[in-house]
Amino acid sequence: MPAWSLFAVLALAALLPATCALPAAADAWDLSWIAGSEYTPSLVPGNSLWWWRYQEFAPQVDRELAMASQRLGFNFLRMFIHPMVFDGVSGTDNGTVLHETMEAFLSLADKHGFKASFCFFDDCWNHAGANLTVPCTPVQGRHNGCWMAAPQDWQRTDVNNFRPYVYNTVKRFSADPRIAFWEIYNEPQSNAFSMALRSAAYGWALDALTSGGQVPQHVPVLSCWDDNNATQVVDVHHYDTDFPALTKQVFQDPVKGALITEGGSRWYQGYPSDAGSPLTFLHWFHHVRAITPSAAAPFKFGMVTNWELMVGESNTRWHWNTKDGSPEPVIPWDAYLFPDSTPVSHTEAAVMRNWTKGVNEFLAFDNFLPDTYLFDGDQFLTLLAGSTWAADLKAGVDGSRVLVETTVWLSAGSGGGVVVRGSQGPFGLDGYFAGWRSLAPPLLTLERWSNGQATILGSFNMSTLDCGLAPDGWNMLRVVAEGTAISVYANPMFEDAVAPGGIRPRISYIDQAHTGPAIGGVHLAAVGSGADATAASTRFDYIGVLDPSVL
Repeated sequence: MPAWSLFAVLALAALLPATCALPAAADAWDLSWIAGSEYTPSLVPGNSLWWWRYQEFAPQVDRELAMASQRLGFNFLRMFIHPMVFDGVSGTDNGTVLHETMEAFLSLADKHGFKASFCFFDDCWNHAGANLTVPCTPVQGRHNGCWMAAPQDWQRTDVNNFRPYVYNTVKRFSADPRIAFWEIYNEPQSNAFSMALRSAAYGWALDALTSGGQVPQHVPVLSCWDDNNATQVVDVHHYDTDFPALTKQVFQDPVKGALITEGGSRWYQGYPSDAGSPLTFLHWFHHVRAITPSAAAPFKFGMVTNWELMVGESNTRWHWNTKDGSPEPVIPWDAYLFPDSTPVSHTEAAVMRNWTKGVNEFLAFDNFLPDTYLFDGDQFLTLLAGSTWAADLKAGVDGSRVLVETTVWLSAGSGGGVVVRGSQGPFGLDGYFAGWRSLAPPLLTLERWSNGQATILGSFNMSTLDCGLAPDGWNMLRVVAEGTAISVYANPMFEDAVAPGGIRPRISYIDQAHTGPAIGGVHLAAVGSGADATAASTRFDYIGVLDPSVL
């Protein structure tokens, strides 16, 4: 859609919460303010047993929550706890350590402007192997390989054994304003034990919150899946881009309302479709919000998106189905921030800040999606080799200071990238081009285009990276032009973020002679190579243009 109309949608969405008297998510519970993700510290090996070693990670938690507040503007964290931490190593701790660490965490979260929820049980991933004193070692390529189901199979003997864990924990924090809601069960299996535990724990939580019905309940109790008899708010999980179906899923019970507690993942390399990337989810959300209230969208709701906050040792940067030993992904499947505070996508981060803070920092933006909430599947810009597309820069922007980000899908015989400080010359587009001319060799180049000639100013061989250059998916490209300096980032990885100095450009260039253009437009460009060049095409999923001060 045209850039101007998307800006209008973003601006409207930013204004709606403050200016429109929209109905809450339900008569009793308003969770429409929630904007966040699941949180596990990035260097924790991806499971809820880390609470037993909380003090070891507390400085990291403090740092990462500050990053999340600044970079994304999030206000909520979905947290998982575990009955083994309640019991402790001795089996008789009775929540002493767990409750102390929850209190310490809530203090840090509150310091950075977050509320939290806590989930007691979860049937996902490893049903054996949990150990409080021997940390799990992540395996490269294994998504959530250290995530431990709660309870473990050996604990599944008597549902009533878990009453102290749930009741005492909820009772300890029953009047705590830092807690947004309690969540009983994440994605329970349909076996008799899980169903009985979900039902019983729901009752224990309500009893603890109300002191047996003697005091008012101030926060709701939720549980998967969707609408069921153990949840006061519809608990939505959705991992695809069938947004008509998601709309029905969210609004299935106008009395209870809804909260999306797991909303989407990015388009993973090698897969045929988007799994609900942050940009597609927020596009849908903004368009739904624009028609609320209506018969199609009767109430507001909040969202917890892209599974988790941090790219880290949980290994959710890989897909559910990747094999052990798989190379690093070109773009993480889940999570928003690398450990050095770099967003996976500055464009996503700016759209998030538009949602959470009501600010529009874009100098130009287009996600190439239709102007509706009723769309199914991601859409993108396709350029034939030799063609370009010009971004509609905000009035007064001369292109001298820009951060330009896009994702590029190459094909046989095609290349593509970004042109900054571009202008039309007698022989075509002039300016600085950063991108790839072909899949093979996988060479990232920075070029000066002038009078129909291309001069290479710098290059980087992508085959030296573990992630390489994806032939079957999106590749991240970020170009920063500021003064005489041009920096090119491509496919940043977790290992880059934890290295000294953090994520750095693949190519850095300074125009010391001041011979290049100082101002100009921003363009996407497809370039051809080889015998198939005339029929080749390149895809671009989005473009975001921001001021480099966001770095």
